[in-house]
Amino acid sequence: MKKNINNTKDKNLVKLAFASTNQYWEENVPENISLEIKGKDFVAWGNDNQFPQFLYDLYKNCSTLQSIVNGTIDFVLGDEILSNLNDDREHIENICKDYLLYGVSYINVLRNALNEVTSISVLDAKNVRTNKDNTVFYYSKDWSKSYGRVDCIVLPIFSPNSTDKSSVIMLKKNDRDTYPTPIYAPSIKSIMTDLEISKYHLNEILNNFSASAIINFNNGQPDDESKFEIEELISEKFCGSENSGRFLLAFNDNKDNAVTVERLNTDDFDERYNAVYKKVRQDIFTAFRANPNLFGIPTENLGFSSEEYESSFKIYNKIMVQGIQKKIIDILSKIGYTVEIKPFNLNNNKTID
Repeated sequence: MKKNINNTKDKNLVKLAFASTNQYWEENVPENISLEIKGKDFVAWGNDNQFPQFLYDLYKNCSTLQSIVNGTIDFVLGDEILSNLNDDREHIENICKDYLLYGVSYINVLRNALNEVTSISVLDAKNVRTNKDNTVFYYSKDWSKSYGRVDCIVLPIFSPNSTDKSSVIMLKKNDRDTYPTPIYAPSIKSIMTDLEISKYHLNEILNNFSASAIINFNNGQPDDESKFEIEELISEKFCGSENSGRFLLAFNDNKDNAVTVERLNTDDFDERYNAVYKKVRQDIFTAFRANPNLFGIPTENLGFSSEEYESSFKIYNKIMVQGIQKKIIDILSKIGYTVEIKPFNLNNNKTID
């Protein structure tokens, strides 16, 4: 983004030009909205129809979110599953994962020639779109194409009395919108902040030059194209861990127009970022109403014993895990499968280190 500050009333004032600032505005955060498209039966999920992909990318790159989701799945799966469903553990794991990530899971139900349910598969939720009232589903492996070029499979809603050979039954959070809001939605900005903090620490290692010095060209204001060209050349030559410690060689017409390099004082950046990191991580756990210790993430409470762990798990099991288990059991029963999940058991004889 380019920003020029001028005051035409006083020509003696210095003209400030920022040619390489990259400000991030809140408007860049994707919105979880349902968007009807003229001439299309399916409803877009997000402004660019890529909101579930955005959520998946958060999960894939944020270790805190990934730890909570994966840990919760383990709790939901329990110690043992008893059912008449083939590959029951894998199916329940996939249903639970999509429900946690997107707030919805889509189960594809297959029937034989006798109209008997023979098997199910869990559709990747980020590849599914639906009509406004969730009665028709559209599956495509690539929703990034323009709407007219999307190649998708159309599937009807499951009904016990229908004769559809392939249909979809949906497990969805209690939400009146076409697409649900994921459990951790209030912490999405914190998750994005978590990712930016990780990038900062990585850049501290990989980009020693740009984080520690300002180069001042004291020979006037070049045009914007020249500014970006100079920035690109310097970045290409000096950025990266292999180039750290190299010196800058400048050729000048005279001493008055020499290039100066000023060191930046960044000694407290780590403390500032660590303080922010603690806050955003707590925001993520709060969205799930979870204790970090349950997922192997230590807190400042050094006296966290097995009794405290058990107490925390009982609360999380009551407010989160059991509810998801019941939803999964109920949705599978509508298809004709009986499922019993034996609860996750804790070892109370060991102290958590």
